[in-house]
Order: sequence, then C-alpha cells, then structure tokens
Amino acid sequence: MKCRLKPLVRDDYPVTFTDAQWADLQQAFPSGVCDYTKPGVSQGGATAWLTYQDKRGDVIYGGKPLGSPPKSHAIG
Repeated sequence: MKCRLKPLVRDDYPVTFTDAQWADLQQAFPSGVCDYTKPGVSQGGATAWLTYQDKRGDVIYGGKPLGSPPKSHAIG
C-alpha cells in the first residue's frame, strides 16, 4: 500500500535535530514522510471473500455434514 505523504516538520518529532541531520532527512525524504493519521492512497474498507448469505441477503444456516474420513491404503 502507498501511504499519503506530509511534509517534514521539525516540531513533529520529540528529538532535537542538528541542522546537518535535518538537511540529511530532507534529502532522504524530498516528497515528505508517511502520514499515518490518514488512510493510504486508494485504500478502502475490507471486503470479505466469504459470505454466509444467499442472493436475497438471508443468512444461510446448516449445510451438509462431512462424510467419513478417508482411509489410507498400502501401496504395492
């Protein structure tokens, strides 16, 4: 996933950067840094791959019980 970016702001960090360190950070992240307070680019809600409803939206209960477990047989 691609994160949304925000510009580097010195006050966002609980440490004191030297001017040289800050210049290095700006060079390393010229487009900004991830803004984890916002959803990612094109991020949507989760969609379940499995449903337990029929086409009308009614919940399906039950099903068919499993058969007997398979038996192993000697080869050769």
